[in-house]
Amino acid sequence: MRSYLKILTLIIAAMILSSCSLFWNNEIFIETISIEADDENGTTYPITQAGRYRFKIIGGALEVCPIGSIISDPEFGGWKTEILIYKNRPIEWEHGSIGDPIGYTDTIGSAEYQTTEAIAVENTTERSWDAYLRVDTYVLLMANDSKGNFSDNSGTMDISIYSLE
Repeated sequence: MRSYLKILTLIIAAMILSSCSLFWNNEIFIETISIEADDENGTTYPITQAGRYRFKIIGGALEVCPIGSIISDPEFGGWKTEILIYKNRPIEWEHGSIGDPIGYTDTIGSAEYQTTEAIAVENTTERSWDAYLRVDTYVLLMANDSKGNFSDNSGTMDISIYSLE
């Protein structure tokens, strides 16, 4: 009888923990934002309510180094889905006003170049970044390219934002 009660207690505890886990990961859609490959200022999303958020790639890709644009390596480049995330801080550039972006909080997507936009999209749709965010803060999302080199970029990525409850 004691082992039966022990097993029953474990089953009930597992069910409670399982339902809590499902409850806390419930995605409530807020909105979709677009990240433009040619925008070196990125896209800022202000946080108006404290809580857990998910930023999920739902489509698109970025061509930040068109194939053939580097004379010394004409095969280099293509499409990728890497988005840099700055949590409550501005973009920082490697050498002040030039160079690559540095000091970002995290990334989502893939930095690996693909030969076509379709392949890049297929490999990264549904990737996401979760974070607890305080009210009156912001998240800045941007393509990864060197300062001053965004003008030859093309493509857009769509990121859906969810509250996690």
